Amino acid sequence: MSKTIDQEIMNNFYDLELDNNEYGKEDLYRKLYVIINENNSLRKELEDKSKISEQLEGENEGLKLQLLERVDGELKILTDYNLLLEEYSKLKNSPITDQRIFELDKKIQQYKNSFIRQKDLAATLEKELKTTKKTLNKVTQQYNSLKNSKLGKLTLKYWQWRRKK
Repeated sequence: MSKTIDQEIMNNFYDLELDNNEYGKEDLYRKLYVIINENNSLRKELEDKSKISEQLEGENEGLKLQLLERVDGELKILTDYNLLLEEYSKLKNSPITDQRIFELDKKIQQYKNSFIRQKDLAATLEKELKTTKKTLNKVTQQYNSLKNSKLGKLTLKYWQWRRKK
């Protein structure tokens, strides 16, 4: 806090009519000053955490959309596969040529392979999402601990000084 703000708080504080028997004016002023400093540090901490959570939400939304797109693709493939299975079972019981059954077997195999690829891709995306979350949490924790450490503060001051040159 600047000296003018400190003086203004002190002047306003002395203007108040306080009961001197219970607390001294200086003690109350010190408590008020401590509360203001704690409030400022908590506000800064809250702003930092809200920025980080906004970043995480943005990344999570993007990965969720990708995952939903993959799931939609899987559902379409699964629906087509089920329709082919129904058609296959109907045709298998009716007199039909071996060529048609062979073609249906081939299509079913293609859909199976496509479904397996989509499933593997969705699992890979899910793993990437978890890994990204873990990495981001680790980096955030490391950044916060470094930022709050004496070495981190000195390093920050050094680089700020260095940029000014």
